[in-house]
Amino acid sequence: MELNRAVWELMEKHNQTRMQKRPYSREERFHAMEKDLLKPLKQEPYEMRLYADLSRKY
Repeated sequence: MELNRAVWELMEKHNQTRMQKRPYSREERFHAMEKDLLKPLKQEPYEMRLYADLSRKY
């Protein structure tokens, strides 16, 4: 848990830092251009499916 918290804090700091040659941060760009394009997740849980290509040599 301690490592996760440290990584989260560093990620937040990174996303809030202004980008080189850009007047905005990654977080500001996300809120201005991308957040409204997200769609809500489906209510039913995701179902894992496994697929395999099987071949038989005679």
